[in-house]
Amino acid sequence: MANLFKLGKEFHGRLREESINRNGRYTPEFVGNSTVAERFYEEALAIRYDEQNGFQRIPGQQPQVRLQECSLRELAANTIVNRRTGEPVGMGFIAEYFNPASPHAFVQMQRRFQEAGEVSAVDFSMFAGITGPLLYNATLQGFEHEQFVMTRLSGTYPTQFITGERLPGVSDVYDDDVAGLDLANPNAQGQEDTLLKRPGKEFSRATLGENYKDLPDTELRGKIVALDRTSIYQDRTGMIAGHAAGIGKMLGKHKEQRGIRLLAGLSPSNYKEKMLFDQVPVSLDAYQAGSAVLNASAGQLAVSYPTRKFPFINDIPSTPLLDWKSFQASDNAYSLVYDPNDGMPLTLGVQAVLAPFSKRMEIPRILNAYAEWSLTRSVATGGAFGNGSVNMVSPNPMNTLGTIDAQVSRMLVQELVKSGQYTIDGSGGKPNANLVWFTGDFKQAINYMENWPIKVIQAPVDFPDMFTHDILLQWRADERGRWIFREPRYLQRLNYLQQTSS
Repeated sequence: MANLFKLGKEFHGRLREESINRNGRYTPEFVGNSTVAERFYEEALAIRYDEQNGFQRIPGQQPQVRLQECSLRELAANTIVNRRTGEPVGMGFIAEYFNPASPHAFVQMQRRFQEAGEVSAVDFSMFAGITGPLLYNATLQGFEHEQFVMTRLSGTYPTQFITGERLPGVSDVYDDDVAGLDLANPNAQGQEDTLLKRPGKEFSRATLGENYKDLPDTELRGKIVALDRTSIYQDRTGMIAGHAAGIGKMLGKHKEQRGIRLLAGLSPSNYKEKMLFDQVPVSLDAYQAGSAVLNASAGQLAVSYPTRKFPFINDIPSTPLLDWKSFQASDNAYSLVYDPNDGMPLTLGVQAVLAPFSKRMEIPRILNAYAEWSLTRSVATGGAFGNGSVNMVSPNPMNTLGTIDAQVSRMLVQELVKSGQYTIDGSGGKPNANLVWFTGDFKQAINYMENWPIKVIQAPVDFPDMFTHDILLQWRADERGRWIFREPRYLQRLNYLQQTSS
């Protein structure tokens, strides 16, 4: 508290000096445009104000002052000022006019100021100028909780469109008559080397608009944080900080839940694409089984579009997460997935794994085992070791694959069980939620289509709210976006359609 009390005085002194140099007065506009306030936000709070998105975290910096460490009572006493003199109102003002035992004390104070000819004698701009950013940091802390692994693994697609966005792809030159096309084989590449510059010919052109994806509408979510007189008088800073962090965590948890549901196939994916070889846009399931026996949905290529070029399979049955062979099965499936833009293999930048929380002890054993032991030669009938058996020891092949970002999630199992399709242990004849897992390049596969990140907007001081609800200041935390499959070919769902436990 002492640290912030000093900062509060320092902030007030510098801000007052700046206002005198500008021949101005304390107003919300002045505080918002103050260079002193801007430096305070950046140096003490590690945030920067943006006209479009409000306060934003400065990458690589951590706040030096947190709301939990502050005293709202001391901060108010030193940053709520008498507009006529420019001096802080002090603790006496807080004790008299913020005391909840004094009915309608603040309204009575306003009447006294009016009678004295000072209608707006008290200015809250400086107090709000510090409290708002502190509250933003507390909200952001909850929103970016470390357990929100789906949010961290996936990418963000910034957009200005709220509805009806069509995302164009890069279209290569396409001609059914060029060399390389095999009409009898829908898996054929279907294009010649369009990068090749032929003598006397122009370079080929890549354009926008020939292929595209239709994106769903975004959604707005938010909550209001209110600061009443009692919170200041009784110095309930921790309660306000906890409330702000709770709202941030609520928004972050809901965002994570929607992402998990889309990932698991529990929410409609709204995935629609049009490639060069399509006459009209094609609506697809994000996960393709490659067989009508496994999945007979109309969104399956094997069912509704059996001759479409470059089919892909990313719903891999009977593949539990057990050892390096699980990843080998995943690799084999990826080797048959083509980039539909050029017919070439996909290029995965990184590989991540998202598994149930129950796998958190098992995944390190799979990834970090020192060696693999196997028995070769002379295995007697019935599996007993026979004469001449050879015990082969080799390094764990997982150590040669580079870094795999493996994450676990409690919410994954919860959402699968809540859907009614799975149970926690495979009882009742239903599949086991703890045996489903995902792998691939999440950032290329799934994005959060974001109009704006979480922001905190301060409402103007509203004296009717002070009278009816005892609210001094209030802020709204909100964000707008929606999870989308950007390119499902970069992601695999394993052991979902048909399960194997070992």
